[in-house]
Amino acid sequence: MWYRRAAGTFLLLGFLSLPTLGWSQRAGADQQARVSLGAIPLLAGDTADIPLILSAPETIKIASVVETISLPKKLVSFTKAVLGLAGEQSQAEINTKTTDGGSPDLSTLEVTITSKGPMKAGVLAYLKFKVSPDARKGTITLKLLESKGTTESGGPVQITNGKDGAIGVFDTTEEMPIIGCFFFSH
Repeated sequence: MWYRRAAGTFLLLGFLSLPTLGWSQRAGADQQARVSLGAIPLLAGDTADIPLILSAPETIKIASVVETISLPKKLVSFTKAVLGLAGEQSQAEINTKTTDGGSPDLSTLEVTITSKGPMKAGVLAYLKFKVSPDARKGTITLKLLESKGTTESGGPVQITNGKDGAIGVFDTTEEMPIIGCFFFSH
């Protein structure tokens, strides 16, 4: 349907706004790895594919990433995770664990991605969430609580939390934003 196409375009535009390395960072100042979650618009009751994105300079060799994410369990439920392009190119494996977040309203998702060699920057995985049919119009936030990483030798790597994930819920397809793609319109 057209709203899935609009969601894909929205997702593509989100990737185009990923943080890039500035000249000072390329020159060696203040380089660090960052993990972010993507955003997507959809209707209540649909399934959201939220990308888990690694951005890191080539000088940092990361072999594993562990992300802890807080979810509002009445609004979304985690269904599965699949490797993204960077995860596949890194020959990574993915494991997930969902636990009760110690709160009646929140659950915690732990995503572990490991590879035998250094991971490539980009979309490591897509996290799939089922949005409750009872979800109201608004934004559901998937909060990055903690990011950890290790090198090939098992040493720690400092990874900072990037952007939290967001699921924009709309009541009808007519309300969803239509975003044209520059590349296809010229």
